[in-house]
Amino acid sequence: IRTELTARLAELSQAQRQASRDFDRVEFGPGGNLQRLVLAFVNGE
Repeated sequence: IRTELTARLAELSQAQRQASRDFDRVEFGPGGNLQRLVLAFVNGE
């Protein structure tokens, strides 16, 4: 059971990491929310 549990937890961990990378790519990438927030701040909006 330990091997099965370890394998399942590894799968879940990988899925979570991929979701986190996808989120970061969208939010921190060109045109993402972070870029828009910084531009609004710099432009005084």
